Amino acid sequence: MDTVFGTFDTLREKLGMQYVDAFYNEDAHKRIDKFSDEVLCYAESLGDIPHSVIKASCFEYILKNAPLYINGDDIFGVCLEGQKFAKMVSWGCMLEKVIGRLNRKWQKELKDVLNPHEDIEFINNAGNYLINEFYIDYNHSTPCWEDIFALGIKGIYGRILVYKERHSPLNEEQQAYFDALEITYRAISGFFERLIDALEYRNEPKLEFMRKALINISHNPPSNTYEALLLGWLYWYLQENIDALRCRTMGGLDELYLKFYTNDIKSGTFTKEEIKEMFIYFMNEFYSFRVGQQQPMYLGGTDMDGKCIVNELSYLILDAYDTLSRPDPKLQIKVGKNTPKEFSKRVLEIIRNGNSSISIINDDNAITSLKKIGVSDKEATTYLMSGCWDYTVKNHEVKTIPARVSLPRILEYTMTNGVCLATGKKVGCETGYDFETFDEFYSAFKSQVMYIWKRTKKIVENWELYLKDINPSNMFSATMTDSLECAQDGYANGMKYNTTVFTLAGLGTLVDSLCVIKKYVYDKKVVSLNEFVNILKLNWRGYEDLRRCIIKDNDKYGNGSKMADEITFDITSYLSYIINKVPNSRGSYWKIGLLSIDKNIRFGELMDATPDGRLKGEPLSKNLSPSVGMDRSGITTLINSVCNIDFTLFPHAGIFDLILHPSAVAGSDGLEAFYGILKTYFDGGGHSIQFNVFSSETLKDAQKNPDKYKN
Repeated sequence: MDTVFGTFDTLREKLGMQYVDAFYNEDAHKRIDKFSDEVLCYAESLGDIPHSVIKASCFEYILKNAPLYINGDDIFGVCLEGQKFAKMVSWGCMLEKVIGRLNRKWQKELKDVLNPHEDIEFINNAGNYLINEFYIDYNHSTPCWEDIFALGIKGIYGRILVYKERHSPLNEEQQAYFDALEITYRAISGFFERLIDALEYRNEPKLEFMRKALINISHNPPSNTYEALLLGWLYWYLQENIDALRCRTMGGLDELYLKFYTNDIKSGTFTKEEIKEMFIYFMNEFYSFRVGQQQPMYLGGTDMDGKCIVNELSYLILDAYDTLSRPDPKLQIKVGKNTPKEFSKRVLEIIRNGNSSISIINDDNAITSLKKIGVSDKEATTYLMSGCWDYTVKNHEVKTIPARVSLPRILEYTMTNGVCLATGKKVGCETGYDFETFDEFYSAFKSQVMYIWKRTKKIVENWELYLKDINPSNMFSATMTDSLECAQDGYANGMKYNTTVFTLAGLGTLVDSLCVIKKYVYDKKVVSLNEFVNILKLNWRGYEDLRRCIIKDNDKYGNGSKMADEITFDITSYLSYIINKVPNSRGSYWKIGLLSIDKNIRFGELMDATPDGRLKGEPLSKNLSPSVGMDRSGITTLINSVCNIDFTLFPHAGIFDLILHPSAVAGSDGLEAFYGILKTYFDGGGHSIQFNVFSSETLKDAQKNPDKYKN
């Protein structure tokens, strides 16, 4: 296999651009647009039959007829012209998927049902300014990787038939459900055969190697590490890009692939170096595809017996990730009380090397937080990571994240009796203008939160009644026994836990602003609340001295302020209390998330000035981090302030971003200090953390010389 392995370094740049070069050009766009029109015409020709069957039939049509992309330099380099790279952006590609056009058509047909007249005004006024990502969400599914590898494609198809027989005689809805699943998995088998035939006439060593593996996995479960990785890549590609349902984790790699790895090393099928290079190629696929929001996969955690999962393969995959050194995929690391210190330090060393797309998850907190909302001990212990930093019950939960809400905007509504300063529209509720005490103002703020939450909840719960009508999750549903047992779409309401997440952003900006209002409006009486609203409208013009005084004030989130810490604890506890476990429209419940991702920039661009001294258009605070420059008392104080939040009340996600200067973590002593920071945060009950290690000089150089910083 010398001609198959040992070549990645020489092909690095070429492989890193392969899918961009293939699909981000005018000729490819013309071909894909023409084919996409053809698929929509085919869908129309099917007539008035269930949407799940139409989608499955179109899926089959695409797999049979879309032009193949094959790259002889890549051991995973096969896909279809089934998606168009419509726009390249900093966090990944904006993809237009062929079946995505069909989904949008069905959603448009349901427009009046989805958005009743009484909700339209709120939806229009809240969009962007209050709620970024206010949408019907198909972006957070996770298939059952264990069954995909244990059964293979033919095995999953056989299981569909078994469950179909169990449910017989079928009603009309069940018949459509099983018909769609059968068509989908027959199509995947046919696609594998199509690939095998196409590769027969290619004599490149890597394609011959791939063809041999495809012959086996087209009929059987994978038998070695490469076959499992190839099946993983092809499944991800087909679900995410052809079936148009995002696949938001590749699973726990060191657990899923351990059996294959162990057998391969024991039998001599592959060497450790060959397997390491397989993982490099595998992870590079997602970078090459420029997956939007990055493609997650994770390591570590706890098995069902309570033992740490970290093993020999965990270290090998870390080495592969370090060697690849790309911003995509995103690697999540579960770290708990049983995680070896050596493993945690290796992770931190890789981050120190410049690989900042690594998130570290507090395994112990995750387990506790899931138990608090009623998840069983076993389910909580073996949870998986999906999406950006999300906890999910493995193989029993599908969640949607349809709304990301700006907390500072809700504070603005409290100051303006529900009116948005940017638009002049009434979005919040009427709580009045005059509050004699801070407690009255703070109570009004909570009333605004409750109003926004209830309005958003009503709208989302109506949307989610139609999930299976807009985008049936055929490929995903067949991997889930929960869905098969109840013969219902797995993404809609066919799982044990069909959860919905209400996500809140801008915590640092909110807390700082509340502290300022308490101190300068009510305690010191420097300005009235109405005067403050006018100051914000003026973007602090004429009030620069007051702004400087407020910015210098140390009662800020992350700064060890008793006032700020008490407000932080109270408001986060309140938010979790009103949201967690509230029933949703899919037979399950809501969960709370506390993060912004990069939406703090978008929210800030659209928002007027805020009481904390922030100017109009500047970013809000990011995730769990303080506003930039407001934490002035050192890392330990910052961590202690963040840990005032009871993170066991947050069973979804809550990421803390921490920037460190390279000198602080240099050398063996620096690495030990780095580990100490992580341990301090997790011992204090911290949720999840993402480190960035760079200096201001590095950032300036990156602006001047972006080609030097492609990772």
